[in-house]
Amino acid sequence: MNGEDELRRAFSSRDVDGSGTLSARELRGALGDLGCSLTKAQTEAVLNEADVDGDATLDFDEFVKLFDQSLLRKTFDEIDVDGSGTIRAEELWTAIRTMKPSARVSKREVADLLNVMDRNKDGDIDFDEFRAFFQYVPLANMENVVTFLCGGAGIDVGTDLAPPLPPNASVPLSTFLVAGAIGGVASRTFTAPLEKIKIDCQAKNMTPSAAITRVVRLQGISGFFAGNMANCLRVAPYAGSVCVAYKICLGILPDSMADASKRLAAGGVAGTFGTLLTYPFDIIRARITVSDAPAGIAQTAKSIVRDGGIRNLYRGLGTTLFTVGPFVGIQQMTYDVSKRYAMEALQSPPSPQLFLGCGALAAMSAQSVVYPLDMLRRRIQVSAAPSSITGIGIELSTWLALRRAIKRGGVGALYAGMLPSLVKTIPAVAVSVICRDAALGRFG
Repeated sequence: MNGEDELRRAFSSRDVDGSGTLSARELRGALGDLGCSLTKAQTEAVLNEADVDGDATLDFDEFVKLFDQSLLRKTFDEIDVDGSGTIRAEELWTAIRTMKPSARVSKREVADLLNVMDRNKDGDIDFDEFRAFFQYVPLANMENVVTFLCGGAGIDVGTDLAPPLPPNASVPLSTFLVAGAIGGVASRTFTAPLEKIKIDCQAKNMTPSAAITRVVRLQGISGFFAGNMANCLRVAPYAGSVCVAYKICLGILPDSMADASKRLAAGGVAGTFGTLLTYPFDIIRARITVSDAPAGIAQTAKSIVRDGGIRNLYRGLGTTLFTVGPFVGIQQMTYDVSKRYAMEALQSPPSPQLFLGCGALAAMSAQSVVYPLDMLRRRIQVSAAPSSITGIGIELSTWLALRRAIKRGGVGALYAGMLPSLVKTIPAVAVSVICRDAALGRFG
C-alpha cells in the first residue's frame, strides 16, 4: 500500500457519513489511525490552517496537502545545518534540544532513533529515509516533527499480566529491552513487600494486616522479599519475548485495521506468547512467595516437578492466558482514552508525567476488572498436586477454585489482596519510569 492509498483509507474510514469531508473530530481519528495523536486544540489548529475554502472541514485534496512533501523537505533542510544532504545524529540532537529544551531524550536515544530511520545503514539519513519515517506527520514543520520524535516509552506497571509493549516504531527494540528490563527489575524489587502481601492474601484468604503479621512472625523483614529473585529473573525474558512477538504481529496484521485495534490485538497475542515461554518462573515464584520457610529457586522447581511432573510447572496456565487478553485490552483502552482526555484538558503534548499518571490509572482499572481471575490462578498455582478429583484442599481447575474460594470466604474472597495490589501500582510505575529514564540517559 503506497502513501496515497494509506491516506485514502484513513480518510474513507473516518468519513462515516459519506460527505466527502472530515470534521475536526473525524480528522483527529484519521490522524490517529495514521499513528499521529493530537489534542483537540492541536487538531483544530491543523484543520484551520489547511481549510482553504473555510467550511470548517477538509476534503480529500485538503487532507492530502497536510502531508505536503515540500514542507517536509524544508524541515529536513533546517535540520541539515551543514547542507550535506544527509542528517547526522548530532544535527538531529541539536534540532530536538533547540526546539524542545525540556525533552528528556539522550544522545544515545537520538543515535538509536537515527538507526531506526537509517534503512540502508550507512550512518546518515537522506531525504527519502526522512520522508518514509515522517510522511504521516501533518504540517511537518520543525516543531511537529520534534514533538512526534519525543513520544513516550513503555513502562512496567508492576503486574505479570501486563506485557511491556514498546509505544511506537521510533523506539528501537534493543534499547527498549535493556531499559525496560532495568525498570522492571527495579519496580518489582521496590514493590516486592506489597506483592508478597497480595499473594499471601490471595492464596490463604487473609486480610493484609494478618498477612503482614504472619510474615514478620515467621520470616522477619526478609520474608517480604520471598520469591522476588524468581520474579526478577522472569522480567527480562518475558519483556524480550513479548516485544519480539509484538513487532512481528504488527507487521502481519492488515493495514486496514485502525492503529488502536492493531495494538490491542498484537498486545494480546504477544502477552500470550511471553506467558507461555516464561510461565514456569511464575509458578516457582508463587510457591516461594507463599512458603513459610526460605526456599531456593532450584529447590522449589525440583519439588514442583517431583510432586506432579513437568506438567506441574504449568498449573493454572489456562486461567492465566484467559486473564491476559482482557487485561491487555482494558489497560490499552484505558491508557489511550485517559491520555487523550488528559491532553485535551491540559492542552499540552504527551509528557513523562502524563505517561506515569495514565499508566497507573490504566493498570489499576485493568486489575480491578480481572482481579478475581488473578486470584483464582494464584490459588491453582500454589495448590498441591492433585491425588484425586475430590481431594480436600486440591484445586484442579478454575471452576473448582472458584467454588472453593466462595465456599471458604464468600464472594469477597475473590478480591482478597486487592488493596495491596492497587496500592503498589503507583510506586511500581514511578520506579519503572525513573529507572528506565536513568538507563536511557535522560537525566543527563
